[in-house]
Amino acid sequence: MASFKYDAKSASELHKLGFGVVNTHMPDGVVRGTGALIALNNNADNAMRVVDGETTQHLSFRKSVRSRQSSVHSSSIMGSMALLRQMYNDAKWYEAGHIDTKDLSLEALNKNKNLLQIFEAGSRANLMRADKVGDAFNIQYTIVGGGRYVIRTY
Repeated sequence: MASFKYDAKSASELHKLGFGVVNTHMPDGVVRGTGALIALNNNADNAMRVVDGETTQHLSFRKSVRSRQSSVHSSSIMGSMALLRQMYNDAKWYEAGHIDTKDLSLEALNKNKNLLQIFEAGSRANLMRADKVGDAFNIQYTIVGGGRYVIRTY
């Protein structure tokens, strides 16, 4: 929430379309972290606008454009799939208590696993790939396709 900046102009445009709240997140990287539920209230401050700071967990196959880190895993779709699989395996191993050191990233991932999982696929082929990763770890993603619709898999 530290990087959250309210945009009154965008909020007003969404109001005209009938929206009163939005779920927002940082759209960058393979694992994008949690989303927040924001009230579109131009007459309040952020303390009143943030309805819930952790509503969803967001993922994609695209590596970060903001980070200078390069990764063999996330330079391709297959690499991103491998990264996600390894991450889920590591989180399960960590949760089982197989290590004495603390890993805040894996703790956050395990904490957020019961949140709604939203995966930005962008295409039908990537939708199928994301579903395959989810099925391997018993995760049901809400999948965002080309940005024009949302598909819920069961």
